[in-house]
Order: sequence, then C-alpha cells, then structure tokens
Amino acid sequence: MEPEPPVRIVWVVAGDESGPPDPAAIDVVDEVLSGSAAKGHVTQLDDLTTTCFVAVGQPGLDWFERCAEQLVSPPPSLLVVDDASTAEAATGSGPVDEVVWRDALADPVRFTLRARRTVAGSRAPADPPVFDFEPLVEHAQDLITVVDPDGRIRYANPAVEDILGYDRDEFVGTPVFEYVHPDDRREVAAETKAVLDSAETLVNTNVYRARHADGSWRWLESVSQSEDLTAPVDGYVVSSRDVTERVERESRLQRERETTENVLESLEDVYFVLDRDGHLQRWNSTVETVLDRTASELDGLDVRAVFVDADRSRLDEHLAAVIEGESRTIQLDVRTADGERRPYEFKTSPFVVEGEIAGVCGIGRDVTEREARADRLRRTERRFQAVFDDPMSFLGILDTDGRLLDVNERACEFAGVIADDVTGRRFWRLPWWEHSDAEQDRVRSAIERAADGEFVRFKTTNVGPDGELAHLDTSLRPVVRDDGTVASIIAEGIDISEEVTANRERELLLDAIQSAARAPDLEAALTETLRTVVANTNVVYGEAWLPDGGELQLQNAWWTDEPELESFGRHSEGLRFGKGEGLPGRVWESGDHEWVLNLDERTEASLPRIEEIVHAGLASAVGVPVLGTDGSVLTVLVFLTDTSRGRDDRFLELVDTITAHLGAILQRKVVEDELAAERERQQRLLETSPVGILVVGGDGALEQENQRAREIFGVEDAETVADAYEREPWRMTPTTDDGQELGTGLFQGVAETGTSMRNAVYVVDRADGERLWLLVNAAPVGGEKGEVIVSFSDITEQKRHEQAFQNQAERVSVLNRVLRHDLRSHLTVVGGLLDRISEQADVPAASVEAIRQSLDDLEALSQRARRIEAAFESETQATVDLGALAERAVADAAGAHPHAAVTLTEASGVPVLAHEHVRLVLDNLLENAIVHHDEPNPSVEVSVTRHDETSARLVVSDDGPGIPESEIQLRESRLETALEHSDGLGLWIVRWLVSKSDGELRLERTENGSRAVVLLPVAPGAE
Repeated sequence: MEPEPPVRIVWVVAGDESGPPDPAAIDVVDEVLSGSAAKGHVTQLDDLTTTCFVAVGQPGLDWFERCAEQLVSPPPSLLVVDDASTAEAATGSGPVDEVVWRDALADPVRFTLRARRTVAGSRAPADPPVFDFEPLVEHAQDLITVVDPDGRIRYANPAVEDILGYDRDEFVGTPVFEYVHPDDRREVAAETKAVLDSAETLVNTNVYRARHADGSWRWLESVSQSEDLTAPVDGYVVSSRDVTERVERESRLQRERETTENVLESLEDVYFVLDRDGHLQRWNSTVETVLDRTASELDGLDVRAVFVDADRSRLDEHLAAVIEGESRTIQLDVRTADGERRPYEFKTSPFVVEGEIAGVCGIGRDVTEREARADRLRRTERRFQAVFDDPMSFLGILDTDGRLLDVNERACEFAGVIADDVTGRRFWRLPWWEHSDAEQDRVRSAIERAADGEFVRFKTTNVGPDGELAHLDTSLRPVVRDDGTVASIIAEGIDISEEVTANRERELLLDAIQSAARAPDLEAALTETLRTVVANTNVVYGEAWLPDGGELQLQNAWWTDEPELESFGRHSEGLRFGKGEGLPGRVWESGDHEWVLNLDERTEASLPRIEEIVHAGLASAVGVPVLGTDGSVLTVLVFLTDTSRGRDDRFLELVDTITAHLGAILQRKVVEDELAAERERQQRLLETSPVGILVVGGDGALEQENQRAREIFGVEDAETVADAYEREPWRMTPTTDDGQELGTGLFQGVAETGTSMRNAVYVVDRADGERLWLLVNAAPVGGEKGEVIVSFSDITEQKRHEQAFQNQAERVSVLNRVLRHDLRSHLTVVGGLLDRISEQADVPAASVEAIRQSLDDLEALSQRARRIEAAFESETQATVDLGALAERAVADAAGAHPHAAVTLTEASGVPVLAHEHVRLVLDNLLENAIVHHDEPNPSVEVSVTRHDETSARLVVSDDGPGIPESEIQLRESRLETALEHSDGLGLWIVRWLVSKSDGELRLERTENGSRAVVLLPVAPGAE
C-alpha cells in the first residue's frame, strides 16, 4: 500500500471575522494568505489533492462560494464555525467539504486529521467513468438492488441468497416494500420518496427490518442513491447490508446503558469519569462514601489526591497510557475516609465522546479481602510447589486406574526419564519398579487400596539406571471429592537412603567405639577399630601406625578377613616411616586424610611396599589421622580396597567420625597417664618444698600435708599434724591487732569468699616450748570441695634480725642525741680554745689547720647523725620522681667534689613509692664511691631505668678499688658488729632506707670497680 501523500494546510484570512490562525493550531498551519492571495494560489496549484484550504465563519463560507463560482476546480475546503446557523448553511452548501467547530482547533492532531479527511474526500473524481454495472456488483458481499420508480425490484445481485435467503430469480420483479416490516414501511417509503423526488443527486441511509425467507426478520442498513451513475436502468440503486447483529447489539447496549446507570449507583465498587487531566467529572455514590466527601468537594478533584504518594508515578503513567487509547488495570492504595490505606483494583478505559478521547472512565474495587485470599492462596501454592519440587521426595499424581498424570523432577532425574515419556502409563510398570516383579505387584495392590479411599504406606526401593539404590518411605494418599469419591491419588516417596545409611553407620560407629572402649590397651583398641571397619565396609585390609619418636611403626595393629592378605600384614610389621615418607608418613606430616587411586600406577618412591601391594591385588588406599584434642596426630589409620571406585567421601566421613571418637578415647588415656604423672610430680614437689604446706577440706579436716609442715610444727613422722595438734595443741597468735585466730573457721571463710590470705604473720608456741614466727598464706583451690591450700614459711631468723636491727637503731638514736648535745658543746669549746691558742702562742699554722679540719669533720658527722635520726623517726613513704632526684643528687655531688667525674648516663622519669628520705640513699652511695676511691680523680656513673612493670632500677658504679668483702657480708647479714663495719654509716643507712622503702639492695664487685644496684617499687597508677 502506497503511503498517503502529505497535506499542506493554508489558512485563508477571508475577512475581519476570520483573523489569523488560533494559537493552538498555528504549529500545523503551513501558510497564511489573504482571500485574494489564496484564490491566486489555487489557480497556480497543479494538484489540488495535496492542499487543504481553511477559512473561518461566514466570511470563509462566502469565500468558498466565490471560488466555486469563479474557479474551474475549487480547492478542498474546511470551514471553521462558531455558531449553528453558519454550520447549517455550510452543510447545505456544495463548496464546503468539511465543517468543524472552533474548539477542534485546540487539539492540533485532531485538526490535522480533519484536514486530511477533507482532502481525501475531494480526491474522488466528479465524473466517475462508466463501468459495466453487473460485473461490478456481482461479487459484492452487500445486497445490491435496482428499484424502479414503481417500487419493483429490477435487479438483485447474488448476495440476496446469503442475506435474505431468497432465490435471485424469484426475488427480482417483486415489490420491494413486500419485504419491509410493517412497522418500518411508512418511514422507508418517505425516505424513498424523498430520493425519487429530489432534483439533485441524493444519498439516503435507512435502517429497517426485512423479512428473511425463513420468516424471521433481519435488520438491514440500506443506502439509496437517487441518480445512479452506473446502472443502465431508471430508478435508484439500493445497497443493503445485514446489520442485525449490530442493531441487536446497539439495542442491548442501550438497555445495558440504562441498566448500567442503575447498577453503577447500586454498586459497592467505585465508578468514576475523569477528564484528560485527571479531574473527577462523574462518579457514583460509593465514591462519596469511601472518601467521605460531598459532591461539591469531589467535583473537579484531582484524583491523585486520594492516593498515597508512593503510587503517584505509577498513576501518572497509567493515566497517560489510557489517554493514548489503552485499557488498563492497576492496583493502588486509597486513603479512605477513616485514614486507612486500602488496596483497590481499578479497571480503566478511554472515555470517548464523538470519536475523540475526552478522558478516562473506570471502576475500582476494594480488593483487601481478595488480596488476603490471594496471599493465602499464594502461600498454599508455594507450599504445594515446594513440596512437589522437594529434591528429597519422589512425587507423582495418579488417576484411580493407576495412570501417572504428573511427576516431579526429582523422580524423573533418578529414573533417567522425561515426564512426557511416562505420563499416561500404568504407574507400577514404569522404570522405578522394573528391578523387581514383587515390587510391581506390591505397588499395584497399594494403588487399588488407595483408589478405594485408603491411605497406604510402605517402605520400598528404587534402582536408578546407573545402579543407584534409593530407599523410599512410600505413601499413596487418596484425594477425595466432596461427594466422597476418590478423584486422584498422590504418590509420594520420601528418600530415606540417608537415614538407612546413617542407621547402619551409627551401628558401625557404636560398634567401633564400644569395641575400642572395651579394649584393655591401645593396641587392642586400634585392632578392634580396624576389624569393625573392615567387616562392615568394602575395605579389605586396615592397619594403624603409631608415632615412636621421629618415626611411625606398625607393631601388631592390623586386620583383614582375607587369608591371602595376612602375609602382607606380617610383612609390614617391621617397617618404619618418617614424616612425609609413604602414605602413613604424609598423613602424619599433614594431619589430613589422603586418598590414593590406581595403586598399580604408583612408584616405590611415592608408595613404599608397592610391589607387595600390587601382588596382593590392592587397588586403592586411604590414610586417615587420629587427632588428639590439641591437634597432634596420635596414630595414622590406613585402609586398602581391592577395587578402584574413586574417592568415597561418605566412607571418609564415616572414618573421620570414628577416628574423632577414637581420638577422644586415646586422648583420654594419654590424659589419664599425664594426670597420674602430674599427681606424682606434685607429690614430690610437696615433699621437697622448703615451705610447709597443708590442704584443708571444706569441712575443716586436714586432707594433705608435707614433710616441711611436720618439721615446722615439730611433729614426728609417725603421726600427722592434725593428730599432733589434737594430742597436744599449740598456740598460734596473730601479730596484728586485727589478725584472726588461725583455725578451721578462718580457712573455711577463705574457701567461701574466695579471698586469699596473704603474708599474715603468726607467733607459734609449740608444744616443746619453742617459739616460731610463721608467714602464713592461704588460697582457695576452687571447685565444689571447697579446699584451701595453706603455706607456712618459718621467718623466725628474719624476725630475730629485725629485732637486732631495731635494737641497733635505738642505740644509734641514743648516740645521736649524745652527739647532738654533748659532743657539739665540747666541739664549740675546743674551737674557741683553739682560736685563743693560735692567737697567743707560737703554734704552727699547719697544726692549727689540721685540728680545725678535724673539728669541722666532727661537726659534719654530727649533722649527718641528725639527718639519720630524722630518717629513723619517720615511717612515711612518698611518691618520688627517681630520675629527677638522681639529677639533683649528681649535680650536688659534682659541686661538692669538683675533682671527681660524676655523670648521669640515663635518667628515666620513673615515679617510685619510697621512704621520704630516700635521697640519703643516693647521697651515701655517691659519697662512698668518691671518698673511698684510691685515685685523686675518681669516675662515678649513675643511671635510672625501668626494671620491670613493678620496679625501677638505680645503679651507682665507680672505677675504684671495689666494695670491701666485709661490707658485702654486712649487707647480707643485715647486722653491724664492733668488728665488721664501714668507715662511716653510709652503706648501713642505704640498706636501712631501701628496706623501709620495700626495695632491694645488691652490692656487686665488677672488673673495673664496684656497683650498687637498688630496686624500688613503682608508685601505684604509674604507667
């Protein structure tokens, strides 16, 4: 079909009223001309069938009439009117081809279509050629008749037989009104008369009823033309078409339209009509009820306002499609009067008026319940589909005769069939049952019982095309109609192969574990495990390799049921494998199982014993480690088969499970041995400990003691501490006012609260009269028994030293007071006398100066004694920055002794908790290093560092002669006698202050001199 040629639109400004084109139509107008210019344009056109001339109102009609009078070929004419009178005048005027109302210009597309139709209507030639009439209409589907002025039928084409059922020859010559329904004759006669009486060519269309040859009435639509241009007879031509269905349809539509109006108002559904912009134009009362709005509120309401915002874009897309001519369905959530969101389904179609889409009409239904039902149905369908597609079940649907109607994919996959190949056939004759006639008879019998309404269940087996055996729990469930008859049968086979295999494996596993647990020793346990596996699987030989130092050995742990393989086992007993050597060694090294296929293709390097393995007919092997709880390999199991079926993961899983339990059994034995050894070791530690140890039970009873405890309490070996105490109790007194009596109640309190007792000092008056000082610690063991471990350290000697030290301190205090008072007074007197002697007598100056220096030394000693006394009288500890303190002490010492090289090599800012006079420690160590040096220029180095998390380290080292052995012994004994002392009080003060600071002092001799190391506790909270 050739494409329709384009049409140009020329707007004719014929007068003042016509004016320029409307703004809406300006885009489709190709040219705007005045009346005279337009007329000249018409005469210049070679083809008038491609241009439409448009004019407006009465001036436009006048212009078209002038063109018809003055031009040989008037142009295609389209008149735009605003009033009915002009439209009526134009309709009766020959020059105008088409008339449109001005509002049609608002739609450029519609306007363009009317222009095209105007041109198309004018393309028909005014004087059509004369054709031979009968050949033209003989094959027409419409009934073509020629009626003479008297009303008789002069000609009828063959279609009369199809449309009215009359013989053509009998029909011709009969009066035409004889076939018209009596109720329609008057109207048809009047229309016919108008055609005949018209002086001009007149085309008229009638719809009326005509009698069919069978007596029924058919509706015909006839077009009569008063002047026939083709028929060679007088009269008029009538073209008739059977429109019975259309008329009946229109009649039904009219009735339906009336019914619809009533129905729409009675509907619970909402009915509405929207304009092209989506505003409400018409609605039923249900809309007012649902939205709780009045008619005035709804009139012109933008329909988008009643839907949720989330649906806005979908709604706009939907309305645009309907405006374009589509009928659509959409579901949206409506905001109802009570604020609820309810789902509505809307069926919408274009609302057409006079052939033009004026808007959208639709019906909306509340589908809340439907959606709920659909959701339930979907869930049901999903559940059914999930069941039917269950990969673990064989499912099929049978009729009551046992024919398979449907089957799921799992069943088809297993049998290697296609569903279309097996449906429609008797179920028991299908591949699932071909392996057994007995099973076929069993299934057929079960189907007969199910067809009678009985639920049938039985266990059976299926064999796949590759020999795979499936164990099934099979059931036949009848589907019963409401009348009680069976409609179909659901056949279900649940694959219980895993369950059957698992039951067998559980039995095997239980047997292996029980056998190993009952075995008297490790070798027997391994042998029983090998026997169980070999007897219940396709394994023909098994062996266990045990680590022995850096090698694996077989010993006698192997098993086989095949007599010909016994020589292979005996041959292997003497072999040993290192890590990574052979299959056992590789498994030992990796800690993971290894599967080896095609043993005959292996080499001696990768698989020792290969010659014996091939000779014994063994084809595959697997090595499995038995692991302890710490992941170490306790033993390696090796299993061999005489077939090569590839890696058997299920067998590996089974063996892994067995070895896991076996590992626990072996590990338990190892743990038991280790616990026994640990108990023995603890007992030895208990007996050799330098500290007395007692274990007290939750009930206060003494459960365990060591030799040292008996020695501390003076108990004979023949009896226990508890027996000795019961026989002759000794007294134990706490040394602090808040201390508790040492006894069962105290230890039970430790067990109950979980709070340990630390470093409590008690005085013990033994039965033999000896008094001891004991340092007591107690801590709960934990657990349900409530046991407490109590340790006793004999600190009697230490206490005696402390007492001696205290006595010495008191003596020093007395001496200091003497020095402060008597000695200082005498020194003052002597100094004064010396001044007088030096002034009056001729005494050598050197002698006087020597005496004065001695007096100054004695004064310095007195001052030093006062500082020592102040330190003795203080028990206060303070937080001190040891690094900063060292910096000040080194600076002071360097200033006092300029001949000495005193340096601070490292000074970390470590805060320590020490005696408030701890500076004396640094001063005395520095003075000792400088003053007692045997060289004129001594060298002394000082460093302060962090020793560990809890202590700081102060080191003072020199290059002098070293600390005398007597001083080191003094420090170790912590006593000063008349024969063993230093030249001054220096080191004694150092030792005393370090002790009061809870620190530690070490005096060491080095290759280059001596070194004093002081450890002091870090202050709490210091990082």
